[in-house]
Amino acid sequence: MKKIILKDNVILKIKEITKKFPGTLALYKVDFNLRKGEVHALVGENGAGKSTLVKILCGVYQPDMGSISLNGQKMVFKNVREAINAGIVMVFQELNLFPELSIAENIFLAQDLTYTFGWFLNRDIYKKTRELFTRIGIGTELNPKELVKNLSVGKQQMVEIAKAISQDANILILDEPTSSLSPLEIEMLFNVIRSLKEKGFSMIYISHRLEEIFSIADRVSVLRDGRKIGTTREVSDTNMEDLIKTIVGRKLRDFYYFSESEGRVVSEVIFQVKGLTQGDFLQNINFHVQRGEIVGLAGLVGAGRTELARSIFGADSKDGGEIYIEGKKVEIRCPYDALQKGLAYLTEDRKSLGIIEEMSVAQNITLPKLSQERKGFLLDQDEENVAANSAIKELSIKVYGLCQKIKFLSGGNQQKIAIAKWLLTKPKVIIFDEPTRGIDVETKAEIYRLINKIAKKGAAVVVISSDLPELLAICDRILVMCEGKITAELDREEAKPEKIMRYATPRNKVNFKYR
Repeated sequence: MKKIILKDNVILKIKEITKKFPGTLALYKVDFNLRKGEVHALVGENGAGKSTLVKILCGVYQPDMGSISLNGQKMVFKNVREAINAGIVMVFQELNLFPELSIAENIFLAQDLTYTFGWFLNRDIYKKTRELFTRIGIGTELNPKELVKNLSVGKQQMVEIAKAISQDANILILDEPTSSLSPLEIEMLFNVIRSLKEKGFSMIYISHRLEEIFSIADRVSVLRDGRKIGTTREVSDTNMEDLIKTIVGRKLRDFYYFSESEGRVVSEVIFQVKGLTQGDFLQNINFHVQRGEIVGLAGLVGAGRTELARSIFGADSKDGGEIYIEGKKVEIRCPYDALQKGLAYLTEDRKSLGIIEEMSVAQNITLPKLSQERKGFLLDQDEENVAANSAIKELSIKVYGLCQKIKFLSGGNQQKIAIAKWLLTKPKVIIFDEPTRGIDVETKAEIYRLINKIAKKGAAVVVISSDLPELLAICDRILVMCEGKITAELDREEAKPEKIMRYATPRNKVNFKYR
């Protein structure tokens, strides 16, 4: 492709972009520009229009009004391929890699190389991959012949970035790139981003983790309700409090709130796990949760936290161990057993496991309670609607109607619905796995209040999160996991970020200072 010649250092300019969907004005006269060699953060609440704007840039959607200029030349992207040919590539939050192929094969699969019987005839791809890694600052961190399925999420993220660069991209759009990464992996990603900046690449960076904006971005633009709010600002000229106020339209007393914990009564143990093991993933796990208590599970990616939750819930089989609810030993062989015993589990992967995108709001909310809302062989639709309306009101879910497909809702409202469906089961024990992943600051605060409310009603709550400030804010105790074991149990007073990271890091790794 032609090398882009700069004009006033602005490589990309968007002017008065407007986009409507049925019943929704997603964007209205939004302006935005991107300079060469900068990281421009795009922030806002769920539903603010961020995803719609970048999908227009990537050719997924076409705008109803407005224009896109690339180095002064007006562009129209009718599809994703046209955007890629122009040098604009998006690295999505949900990674798009083939686990059974090697790193090199994933990077070059989409390009014009001959692929026969599972082998590339062009055997130079491994050499090209190494050269690519050197170019973007990964160096020897990854082996081009390694299968993607053996990589951590953080390293898969590196592969996605390398794949984008291999397509002659000079504008990268990073959508929530750190949502599933550990602090160590985030630092690795930031080092790659800094290396790309030095080489003149331009990046649009979308994140709800506002502290990252101040670590990696040069400028920041805020969207609210499909409109750009105020002017784009240099990150050095703003601060966290002002940015939050701009995003939500008012001050938040505290980003990671908690003042209501005193309203909870923590009493007897109602949930206990003894000696749970699962292959090499989990080794002799023992812990308990009291009624009204919120217990956090901290650890690096791959520590075994999600494997533990899935084993408890019956989604994965376990090799040994016992589970007790209200003092009684329970047999949980599948998720249905878990539901019958009063146990609920909000999964980390909302898109694949938390919701059914093609079903309506009402159907998603009432899915776990279907058997109780039947009339013979038919669903009692009136009961379904009553239950759904009640949940929508209680959780302040923004929808246009009960029949609206859930895929058209923002990520925050989808998450609230995923929570609502489990609350309808009135669980005695509920496990939240990354409950605020990809969620805006105000919705985070709402979910924190909701978790506290659930505990106040007497449930035992377990929260898995990679966000340490989140765990420190909402939990009474924090259990730290490392390599399939619980390595520490810390109460609210003794739990500090550095201490948690020390117990979360394998002994043969260098010490990491949490920032």
